[in-house]
Amino acid sequence: MISNKKNIKIELGFDSNEMNIFMEKNKYIPKGTFQIRKNGLKYYWYYTLSVNVTNRVKYISQAFKAEKGKKTSFSIALEKLALKYSEINENKLHSNEPESKLSNKWTNHKFNVKLVNPANKKKYNIIVVGTGLAGGSAAASLAELGYNVQSFSYHESPRRAHSIAAQGGINASKNYSNDGDSTFRLFYDTIKGGDYRARESNVYRLAEVSGNIIDQCVAQGVPFAREYGGLLDNRSFGG
Repeated sequence: MISNKKNIKIELGFDSNEMNIFMEKNKYIPKGTFQIRKNGLKYYWYYTLSVNVTNRVKYISQAFKAEKGKKTSFSIALEKLALKYSEINENKLHSNEPESKLSNKWTNHKFNVKLVNPANKKKYNIIVVGTGLAGGSAAASLAELGYNVQSFSYHESPRRAHSIAAQGGINASKNYSNDGDSTFRLFYDTIKGGDYRARESNVYRLAEVSGNIIDQCVAQGVPFAREYGGLLDNRSFGG
């Protein structure tokens, strides 16, 4: 018989240290508390979420006293909790962005990513959808590196791409005008202009390499407007 209500969880195998280690390893599981509920003559483990949401109480498994040397019912409940949320987690979209500070995410990722042997590049087939400035320059650069590239456009001609008709120019933190432009200011303006719905790490990386993108486009023959001295025509946007 289980004697004292205060000791029920402990007698059935509850271990706060085990739970802390478990939650540290499985950070995708929302925070909550384990509770014991009695139904008839048996006890059951329930996991209650800390936030007040619909279906915040989740039944896990039956609770029982474990024999010496055998797995406790609490350990079994933890395993089932991880399985339950891993199945839920599989149906969610994941950005898979690198783990680091915002300003270092993609720089660290680029440093740690594995290199492709030049002799193996021809083994890879890369499909590029779009023939505008982004798609065209990406296809040209990848092909130059030695990859097999296939470029697709849903228009009847690649020249129908939106970049051909663009009149406003391209945003980049070139700061030719010496007006205080920077990577962070371009990042902030882009996030704000997107109604704060864009993924911050991707926008920061775009702002970070924006100057290099312009240089690449110029090298590949994009006919940007120029000043009388020959420099790229540059002006500040916003206010």
